[in-house]
Amino acid sequence: MIDTIKIYKGLRASLEGKFPNDTVQIKDIKNITRPSYYLRFVSENRTKTAPKIEQITNVFEIIYFAEENKLLELLQAKNGLNELSDKKISVTDGQKTKFALISDVESSLNEEEYYLQTTITIEFAQIIPDDDSDFVKMQKLKMDNEITE
Repeated sequence: MIDTIKIYKGLRASLEGKFPNDTVQIKDIKNITRPSYYLRFVSENRTKTAPKIEQITNVFEIIYFAEENKLLELLQAKNGLNELSDKKISVTDGQKTKFALISDVESSLNEEEYYLQTTITIEFAQIIPDDDSDFVKMQKLKMDNEITE
């Protein structure tokens, strides 16, 4: 099953692929390296749309810290992030690669401190496994083993 961690890793890989010369920071926003992108998880919403299907919406925030105090640099970063909205996020689920859709990209510029704040919404649907499915049995077995160790 796809979870938030896999989506996060897929989004981070997409950012690193799109902007190979810039750092993607996931920790320590106090020591900002410029230019860089700071990626953080904002929220998740799960909605059951059918008896065995759920719709999952994840929201992430990306803050781009410009290297120079130039509006053009912020606008170029904004255009690059907008191009991500035409793409799908690759997510590795076991040995399979699945895709999640970027459904919304919203940006705002701060010209005083020269950063770009972007919110990205990622959506996907997945089948909810039965309690008696092999997946659930394996998860329970794994949890039982971890508890007894």
